[in-house]
Amino acid sequence: LIGRKVVLDNDANAWALGEYWRGAARGRRDVVLLTLGTGVGGGLIVNGKLVHGRSGMAGELGHVTVNPDGPRCDCGSHGCLESYASASGLRGLVEARLGLPPGSPLPAQIVDSENNFSVRGLSAQARRGDKLALEAFATAGHYLGIAIASFLNIFNPELVVIGGGVAGALPYMRKTMTAQVRERAFTAIASQAKIVRAALGPRGGVVGAAYAALHPPPRP
Repeated sequence: LIGRKVVLDNDANAWALGEYWRGAARGRRDVVLLTLGTGVGGGLIVNGKLVHGRSGMAGELGHVTVNPDGPRCDCGSHGCLESYASASGLRGLVEARLGLPPGSPLPAQIVDSENNFSVRGLSAQARRGDKLALEAFATAGHYLGIAIASFLNIFNPELVVIGGGVAGALPYMRKTMTAQVRERAFTAIASQAKIVRAALGPRGGVVGAAYAALHPPPRP
């Protein structure tokens, strides 16, 4: 219809390609990307190639189980990484800590001008030493570390790249995250892999989409 070949992919896969091509993973061949936003997305690059799986569903890293008895996830399972290390997961942690039903009004310090939960506001509270905020991020980091340890053991990547709006709070999650990685990942693997922030920010997916268009997969 338009006379052009079209390549489709999801946003996390595109972001992984962007970081691989022009970002934090440039020059690396084996990379795990995690996007911590409203949910948790993921992208896998193995030997320089994006992994799609049989039906294009590979890389749903936010739905690895980190706590079998954890809260119900939007995907229908329980205790997914997304239930802890996303914006919605952090809101759930805050609600549970305050004893509030899901969707209840939250303290003014951690909502935006439209009264929506704000990770930036929670981070500001953590900077002030607020116990609730620090506990929420410590819990998120704990489960993030459990997941990353599994990804390290399974894929043996050179690099784990973390992006998304929640990644700005990584300083408040890193201690508990690192503790779980050290405890659970093979030492030989963990000592060789680095965990870094994404370099491209919100434009990572656009850069990756450009890469995908310039390097389309071969015809089956």
